Amino acid sequence: MRYLFLFLLTLGLDQVSKLWILAKQVTLPMRINEYFNLVFTLNKGVSFSLFASDKPGHSLLLSLFSALILISVFIFFLKENSKAGKISLIFILAGGIGNIIDRLRIGSVVDFLDFHLGSLHWPAFNFADSFIVLGVGLFLLHVFLKEHAENK
Repeated sequence: MRYLFLFLLTLGLDQVSKLWILAKQVTLPMRINEYFNLVFTLNKGVSFSLFASDKPGHSLLLSLFSALILISVFIFFLKENSKAGKISLIFILAGGIGNIIDRLRIGSVVDFLDFHLGSLHWPAFNFADSFIVLGVGLFLLHVFLKEHAENK
């Protein structure tokens, strides 16, 4: 039950933030400080707009592909025995589902977090993307520490 709460909290934060950005898009971009802006961007592809397309059905195809990956992640979740492993997989699931919801609802993923340092500029992203990266990082750390402990 605690994993369901974490999943809903994570997914909820992602979706509420995107709804807020969609409502505020007329006042964006908004400079927060010299390193961070809020922007409004629609990503029709995957990471860094790879495979972006305006072709009919493209968003549905990306959603189906993402869903297949998330089914695999959910199977890992069901088989995972550790709390740390389950939490990391919840972040991946919630982030992935958050982006699928965007694709199915508006045909693109809403991105709005815009970080930069001088002329170095990272592509805009959202909380779902952050949760996926966090989840993958935590899962890799978990696997590494688990294997390290078993090899001692």
